[in-house]
Amino acid sequence: MQQAAHWGQLRELFDAVCELPREQWGPALAARSSNAALIAEVTRLLHAQTDELMRVRAPLERLAEDIARPEVQVGDCLGPWRLTALLAEGGMGAVFSAERADALYRRTVAVKVLPSPMAPALRAHLLAEQQILADLQHPGVARLYDAGETPSGNPYLVMEHVAGLPLDRYLQAHAPPLRQRLALFVQICRIVQFAHAQLVVHCDLKPSNVLVDDQGRPVLLDFGVARLLGQPTDESADDGLPRYVTPAYASPELLGGQRVGVASDVFSLGAMLAETSSGQRVLRPLQGEPVAVPLPSALARTARERRALRGPLDAIVARACAMVPEQRYATVEALADDVERYLAFRPVRAGHSGALQQTRLFLRRNWRSSVAAAGVVLVVAGLLVRLDMAGRESARNADIANRTSDFLVASFDVLDPGTRGGAATSELSARELLDQSVRRLQATPTMQPVLRARLQVVLGRAYMNLGQPQQAETLLQQGAQALAAAGAADLRDAALAYADLATLQDQARQRDAAARSASQAAALLATATAPDALARARVLAVQAQVRSRSAGGTQPAVAMFTQALGMLDDQHTLDARRVRSSLRRQLASVQAATGALLAAEQTLRAAINDDGGVGGEGIDYQKDLQLLSQVLFDQGRIDPALQVMERNLELTRHIYGEQSSFTASAESALAGQYLDLGRYESSDRHFRHSLQISAAIDGVDSFAYARKLFAHGIMKEAYGDTAAAEALYRQALDRHQRLLGADQGETLDVEMVLARLLMRVGQLQASDALLQRVGRVWRRQSDPASPDRQSLRLVEIEWMTRSGNLVAARTALDAFRAQHPSPSSSLALRQTMQEALLAQRSGAADAAERAGEVVREFSRLYGADSVATAKWRIPYAETLTDAGHIAQARAEVKRAQPRLGEIYAGSEFNTRMHALAQRWAQGTTAVAPPPVGESAAP
Repeated sequence: MQQAAHWGQLRELFDAVCELPREQWGPALAARSSNAALIAEVTRLLHAQTDELMRVRAPLERLAEDIARPEVQVGDCLGPWRLTALLAEGGMGAVFSAERADALYRRTVAVKVLPSPMAPALRAHLLAEQQILADLQHPGVARLYDAGETPSGNPYLVMEHVAGLPLDRYLQAHAPPLRQRLALFVQICRIVQFAHAQLVVHCDLKPSNVLVDDQGRPVLLDFGVARLLGQPTDESADDGLPRYVTPAYASPELLGGQRVGVASDVFSLGAMLAETSSGQRVLRPLQGEPVAVPLPSALARTARERRALRGPLDAIVARACAMVPEQRYATVEALADDVERYLAFRPVRAGHSGALQQTRLFLRRNWRSSVAAAGVVLVVAGLLVRLDMAGRESARNADIANRTSDFLVASFDVLDPGTRGGAATSELSARELLDQSVRRLQATPTMQPVLRARLQVVLGRAYMNLGQPQQAETLLQQGAQALAAAGAADLRDAALAYADLATLQDQARQRDAAARSASQAAALLATATAPDALARARVLAVQAQVRSRSAGGTQPAVAMFTQALGMLDDQHTLDARRVRSSLRRQLASVQAATGALLAAEQTLRAAINDDGGVGGEGIDYQKDLQLLSQVLFDQGRIDPALQVMERNLELTRHIYGEQSSFTASAESALAGQYLDLGRYESSDRHFRHSLQISAAIDGVDSFAYARKLFAHGIMKEAYGDTAAAEALYRQALDRHQRLLGADQGETLDVEMVLARLLMRVGQLQASDALLQRVGRVWRRQSDPASPDRQSLRLVEIEWMTRSGNLVAARTALDAFRAQHPSPSSSLALRQTMQEALLAQRSGAADAAERAGEVVREFSRLYGADSVATAKWRIPYAETLTDAGHIAQARAEVKRAQPRLGEIYAGSEFNTRMHALAQRWAQGTTAVAPPPVGESAAP
């Protein structure tokens, strides 16, 4: 309270004298206050503000001079756009109104010409991102129509022309009451949330970037412009801050030049909320350590305003503007929801309200119904007491039992995160409630069988959506069987229960069981009375999913998923949209598996567009993100893929909590991407955490746990700890053989990778025995053009090379190239690696050229200074040394050495690097035969 009063006095004095000349500050302050300490603090703030303004004055004046003599003027053309009027100009450039010069169609637009040329990296980035921003279609977003460069290289952006006042000027001109200001702020949040759902952040949210039209509707400007133009490839401004950022509203991480995302926009919106609610500007220094945003009550000018703003609104701003991103609202939607809770007289989630405060708010919003509440409680209690008697009641009470059933099913549905969407933030309490409900169900043996079956299915789905597969499978199995036995009236529900059971079994790779459950679902639905489109689509989808796992089943599965989506074309309910979302994910997964990565991305972005607007950032949206990240990564778009996957893990924890199979999967997926980038410490940490969760939730003998063991083994091999990798591979192989069978595809894959490791550490005979078995099965089961068969053949060629059968390896590699002229990107890279290995082992004249080609390819994919690239610099240096190019070889090793220090000290690459140093010290440039166990795989 004292702090709020102090801030108010400080702000009042500052505003009173900040416009005066420096020499008048002292007398003016003395005339207004006798508090010497307060006067001294205000004076320091005035000096700091003036010094900062003087510091940036020179670059601002240079910018002003440039704009005063703009390269383009009214009447000029930029592409097809003729500039018709100058609307505004400033440090961010000049804004013109424009129209089509070619008369192809009539449209008035706003053209923003930015003040400095683009670097080549920024130009490429702008082109890559332009389409994403152009697709950001929402009534509250000023659309980006076009982008380009002026003749001298200055970027320009062609945007929707919006008539209205900036937010701060609108509030000043219209002076709406607090509740209307907050309702307007919520609208702004919903627009930002829409963009976040499309994976676009703003990065420069501020009142001047929000125009409010004469109907009171907000429209956001410059969406994504700061993000496009403020990348790390860009230079910083003269004041050391990121370019195109407004410091008063910028998050600490944005000011610090760190990677930003949703949390940064949440911070900016929090600062805007402080201004919007108080009617006063937020002042934050431009230099030094980031300063917290003042609370609304501290900005208020009068005691009455402070009383109105103190409490919940202060708490909301404090949470939104927390200096640590993890302490802010997880999403903009959560921020908007808290403001709406305040408007609805509900306790806000940003701060804990006492019992008295909660009671006061409840009575204020529900005063008409408060008296009736006690009666409702008594009615519900009576229904619950009669539940156990329903099975023994006569036919005249059957209708009451059915109504009771509907009531309980609806109440249990509330526990299901799939129904709750993004609001399912308390996984532990939901799990406890589910466990308690199951115990209650088990303790009621006299319950009507159909009612029990329906509750088992509801609870099973809730466990399924919480990522608790073992409990879910048991309940769904029991419920589905009971509903199928009940007769015609329950066949539709039985079919859908079997469909959910098949999905669980398919995820656990219980192939035969999943196929049986899917067939049972289809058979039951065929005999049901007039099944609806939603049920038919769900059952067809699970049949497609099961079909996609079989040999040659991917193309039929794509057709089946497409057919199922078509069944929902005229369905617009919330349930239909969620089923449509699930179908799109499944279709995208199959498309990605067949190498159709662009088609998969398009399918997923369509799902994200729907899911971001249906349940906010909930379950479906999270699943979309996880799959989209993997698709982007497979396309080689590493940075955006990693950003999406990191966001996915954050959202997964928010929805499900730590102890969930979904969280374990998200941890493992992120670990896999860190692995591919050579960030082994981060990868190992996430793999270990994933395994801990999976052991507790899925069980150590589950397929999910086995897959994570396998992935962790791949990480250990890449790190160079081959002993740990072999142990993990063998554990994974044992579980795969027991759970799936020795001849299943996933099992064969693990066995092949183990064989490859044994080959690379010199155990050629043991490796050959495994490869022979895998080869016999895969040649019998799969097509020669399948990715499995291609991977196997490259491993076999590598075995020939390492065993010294170089002629056979050459013949096989040439045949492979002829048979597969257009392999996938990953297989093409592995083929290039085998060419380099064979050339080095053969002493070929082009060995250095081949190894250099691999280094260049790894540099393109992972970065020139990545660990994966550093590993391949060692074979490259060896071949350069063999060719007598010692200086170039030393340069390669020097560049690789810092990154190789990040992997296992006893790894093969470190050993080979030291061997090279010894060769140079001894003056030996003759070709040194590589060790039997040599491996150049990343």
